Parts: sequence; structure tokens; C-alpha cells
Amino acid sequence: ELDLKLRAIVESAPIAMILIDPDNNIALANRFTETLFGYDPGELEGQPVARLVPERLRDKYLQLSRSLPSNPQRLQIGSSGNLYGLRKDGAEFAVELVTSVVELGRTFLLAAVTDMTERKKALARVRTIFESSPDGILLLGLAPPPPSSPCPPG
Repeated sequence: ELDLKLRAIVESAPIAMILIDPDNNIALANRFTETLFGYDPGELEGQPVARLVPERLRDKYLQLSRSLPSNPQRLQIGSSGNLYGLRKDGAEFAVELVTSVVELGRTFLLAAVTDMTERKKALARVRTIFESSPDGILLLGLAPPPPSSPCPPG
């Protein structure tokens, strides 16, 4: 039913992508999504997206997904590691979602899913270093210059 071009775009994306229909069912999940969540090819299509959300977070997810069509801006959630996905084997893992609304005759939600497990571990290691250091630590970051300004010499 989905346009073949749309299917090809989602399928070729280099990250986990899920297209969710207005009834909160998975209209399309690419191979990265299937691998990330531990499903066989084609197994997720037509299934409720709640299958990928831990039980304790499902009500919150459903409230959020219902509000998106009326407020169709791009939304990024979970970057702080407080959002979790549910694998087929029942294991939970930290995820980040970036979503946008797609109009295809009906309103769909397109979600890019990133596994935050390694980032969360790295942040915990950094936090441990900061908390266990007897000396003060100062981190300085150099941001790149804005695109409109010339690069500094050097």
C-alpha cells in the first residue's frame, strides 16, 4: 500500500527508521530497526508500535504520539538516556527518538531510533572520573566558527 519510493527511502536509511500509521501500528520498519529490536524481516509490519515500548512507558508514549499530528514539529526525545525500547527477547535498552509527521493522505509518524546504550555507558564513565577526582577538572570545548564567519588563522 505504501508508495514504493517511500519504502525504498526508509529501507535504504543508514539508521533504524519506523513509519507509524494513525492507529499506532508499524506501517514500515527498515532492516536496522528489525536488527536493533531483534525481529525477523517483515515481522514488525502491522504490529502495534507499543510492542517496542516497555510496559511502564506505554501510556506516556501513547499520549505523546496522539499529540504529534496536532503539533507537527520535529521532536527529539531520549537524548539524556531516559527513554527505553523493548527488544523481542524482553531486554530494555536506552534509545533516542527523532520524529516528524508525514502526510500521506493520512498522518503518519516517522521515527529515527538510535541505541543510546554505549553513549550512556560513556557518560557514566566520565561522571565517575569527575566524581572521583581529588582535583578540579575544567573542560574547554572549542566550537567551530559559524558558517558565515571566516575560520581563524592557525
